[in-house]
Amino acid sequence: MKLTRYFTPYYLIQIVFKKRKNKIAPLSLALMNAASKYYLAENSAFLDHFVDLEPQIAAYPSYRTLLTALNRFNDHEEGPTGGQSDFDNDASLLLGVIPFALYEFSMRGPSAIHNLTARTSLKRQIEATHNTPRAHISAFFFFGLINSILRARRLNNDEPLVKEQVIAALDEGILDVTYQLRAYKYHNVMQYFVRLDRGIFAKNNIIKPSVSIAKIKKSELVKSNYVVEALEVMICGLIHSHDEASLLEFIYSLPGEGNLGIAPALALAALAYEPTLPFNEEVLQSSTFDNALMDSASIPMNEMIVIATEAAITGDDETCDDNIALFYSEYCRRGFPLISYDEFYFNALEAMKSVIDSFIKSQLN
Repeated sequence: MKLTRYFTPYYLIQIVFKKRKNKIAPLSLALMNAASKYYLAENSAFLDHFVDLEPQIAAYPSYRTLLTALNRFNDHEEGPTGGQSDFDNDASLLLGVIPFALYEFSMRGPSAIHNLTARTSLKRQIEATHNTPRAHISAFFFFGLINSILRARRLNNDEPLVKEQVIAALDEGILDVTYQLRAYKYHNVMQYFVRLDRGIFAKNNIIKPSVSIAKIKKSELVKSNYVVEALEVMICGLIHSHDEASLLEFIYSLPGEGNLGIAPALALAALAYEPTLPFNEEVLQSSTFDNALMDSASIPMNEMIVIATEAAITGDDETCDDNIALFYSEYCRRGFPLISYDEFYFNALEAMKSVIDSFIKSQLN
């Protein structure tokens, strides 16, 4: 038995963020990575993982809300530290939703969007940085979109989606969210998402969201840091594009200077369109992998640690450690029994050691 490809959502998003670095807001990848570590560390606060980035965050005015939340957190203020003003609704909050959504999907599968514990956890996370109703609702919408695209990709055997499948996933994701918002009486959601047909939020709705969204005129859209407008742009962009490049072309054709919503939009495109990656046969020898298949608990570890192994071989310890952490959620996604992150980390290092030793011996020979 031998696998030749593997689907690692977080890594695909990383690839796209690095490839489009000059097109997205500064620190997008660093902020997403910082948020991801919250789900891998026990007994930590969400903002613990942003403290080291504070000097860099302070250099960009567009991250004012996040910086203020960090200041409150460092001052040990009690309760939610997120801002509550009309200015505290920027789209940077969506970067933290990406690892949250991947983690919840790995833990609960497609039903994550309907899980009360997941929704409560997301609300608590958003309160740490952006404590406003618009921020909560926008984060929930984005969570629903990610969850739905992952569900579509799983049903497609982890292969890239085509445009029609992406549009169907957007419809399902939006309707999943509007159902939850209606059930929990978020009546004010309609006054935020003013360009969506109000019938979508009705109990007896028969409207496909994509049909309503397709009617939004391009002249009504703007590149904005305001999270609601950023969501509208990314959803319209996905409906009017067929890959990452055409999505970027659509967004950059709009007026406005805001760029905080571009990275989250690209994350959705990466989950939909990025091809499943091949194994690096030079690093992960087929015999090693075949032997690992004898123990089902080792499958995800040996499959997902390829990138970390490459980094270890080249002496890049930081990248190695980061990738071990970031692929832990993918271990969960595949449905194997959960183990603690510490146990996973040390098992991964042990597994990598034999692969690296084999690689070194082959080079010496």
